[in-house]
Amino acid sequence: MNRRAFALAICRSIAAAGLVLFATEPGFTATGIKPTSLIVTARPITAFHIGRPEETKFGALEFIGGLELESPNRHFGALSGLAMSPDGSRMIAVTDNGFWFQARLDYDGAERPIAVRDAILTAMRDTRRKAPLIDRGNGDAEALAIDHTTSPPQLLVAFERRHRVMQTTIGPKGIPGRLAAGPKLPKAVSRLKSNKGLEGLAIGPGGNGRIMVAIAERDRDAKADVPGWILAGARTGPFKVARVGRYDVTDATFLPGGDLLVLERLFNLRDGIGMRIRRFAKAAIKPKALLQGTIILEADFSHQIDNMEGLALHRSINGDLIVTIVSDDNRSILQRTLLLQFRYVE
Repeated sequence: MNRRAFALAICRSIAAAGLVLFATEPGFTATGIKPTSLIVTARPITAFHIGRPEETKFGALEFIGGLELESPNRHFGALSGLAMSPDGSRMIAVTDNGFWFQARLDYDGAERPIAVRDAILTAMRDTRRKAPLIDRGNGDAEALAIDHTTSPPQLLVAFERRHRVMQTTIGPKGIPGRLAAGPKLPKAVSRLKSNKGLEGLAIGPGGNGRIMVAIAERDRDAKADVPGWILAGARTGPFKVARVGRYDVTDATFLPGGDLLVLERLFNLRDGIGMRIRRFAKAAIKPKALLQGTIILEADFSHQIDNMEGLALHRSINGDLIVTIVSDDNRSILQRTLLLQFRYVE
């Protein structure tokens, strides 16, 4: 696709996404939405670099396989934050149109993802409203993290437009409960742009049992370094992620040893599309620090990517550390919902 054709596709994609949102969400006033089973079709992705199936190593990651997901349900898609079960058999995601998406993943003998089953879509609710959060102002969920230091584990969700972090637990039937107020955020979070809020939320090991960080998509000044905050840990306070190029932050997760992985994306007319993962040393994550990090993966339009927004880790049956990335298709017919898996081989 040439530059002009790509630009036209992006414009149509943005327009289509906007039409879908405005056509369906504000008029959705039902209060009795129950978990809905979905039919999800999964088409295997066997080559990350398009047309080069023999190429599997990309930076510090080795491509295992992927899936392109589709469903006839009009609310499916827009996956923005992701968590995996410890063994990778289940996934839970939040969407920027106010839903929980849960499913089981099947693998073949080579540990490649081959199918999605038992998929469920559940409208998000909070403890203050009868109606679900299916609108752009209240339901724009962008990041998901699970706090395993609590019993039962807490699910924490970051929202933009109305910048906040909320929390809940998984109920007895496996469905997330109503969301309640989460940790108090610094005042600086409220000064972020409406649709450039918290995109990365991660919980990992720390000096007092855990560390929690939140990272914005970008600063109000698009050329400035990206603001982040340590919300819990031995030392709390703001930090910055060095802005390299025009990439925006879309998710984050901690490695078992305490280093931080940050997912970034390009998705604009000037640069096209791109995906990048940077690794930041545990020792560098402290208040007032400027995090530079090391790029461990970078991909562009020649790879099987879209608007990549969700990042999570798990261990395979063989003990390998697996990185899973999902895309937000904006519920546009011109974009795709992708699930990609890599083995961390560094």
